[in-house]
Amino acid sequence: MDQKDLKQVREIVKDEFNHRFDELEEKLEEKMFEWKSEIVSIVDGLALEIRDNREFRDIASHQIGDNTKRIDRLEKKVFAI
Repeated sequence: MDQKDLKQVREIVKDEFNHRFDELEEKLEEKMFEWKSEIVSIVDGLALEIRDNREFRDIASHQIGDNTKRIDRLEKKVFAI
């Protein structure tokens, strides 16, 4: 083989390498996109849970405060405290 043949072989190998590298890069990007979508879905679910729990705590604390006031008034009337 002469230099011309070696140059052609190098080009063929280089082209094949670049082609395979591009394919792997595309597969990796697809996997990363799928993974990112899964993470976003999980985070969305967690955010909804956090919001719901905060709303429940706000409602419950308000109801507890109202019940405490009612109990205090009843105790004053019943037990004359």
